[in-house]
Amino acid sequence: MKAPSNQITKKLENLHVPDNNGTMETRWCQLRNIIQSTAHEVLGCARRQHQDWFDKKDADLSNLLAEKNGLHKAYMDLQTDATKAAFFRCHRFVQQRLWEMQDAWMIRKTEEIQRYAGRKEMKNFFKSIKAIYGQCIKETAPLLSSDGTTLLTEKSQILKRLTEHFRSVLNCSSAISDAAIDRLP
Repeated sequence: MKAPSNQITKKLENLHVPDNNGTMETRWCQLRNIIQSTAHEVLGCARRQHQDWFDKKDADLSNLLAEKNGLHKAYMDLQTDATKAAFFRCHRFVQQRLWEMQDAWMIRKTEEIQRYAGRKEMKNFFKSIKAIYGQCIKETAPLLSSDGTTLLTEKSQILKRLTEHFRSVLNCSSAISDAAIDRLP
């Protein structure tokens, strides 16, 4: 895998030459998009698994979302004031209902965690917190090779590179003379 800076450089070279009539905002957006897309390609997205705060099988929620989606489709098909008002009224109601459901779930979880803390059940305490925030995914960060041209992503390559680095740092000859050491108190 090539180093991220090399990928960014290649994409910047392929970027259309901005005309002097283009606004600074346009040029900034192009640069931002290139950097973001390259970072996404090289690093990917964080993968966290949170516990869902809503029940996917909840009939009321499914009906509300189906109604909202139907009203949205009707509004997109026929953009009148009546369909717009109906869609936004339903959208507001669905959002309010979802917020209420999320608040109720968070209150239940908070009370559960508080109970575990009160009974000093640390295993269940941390298990509940992990359910809310998701599993901490421990991945090895990518590392550049010694020549700085390629990005090492495989664990064996990274360990080999770290071994090489620390051997070179820790096994270098000392520049301190024995006479200087003898003068120390």
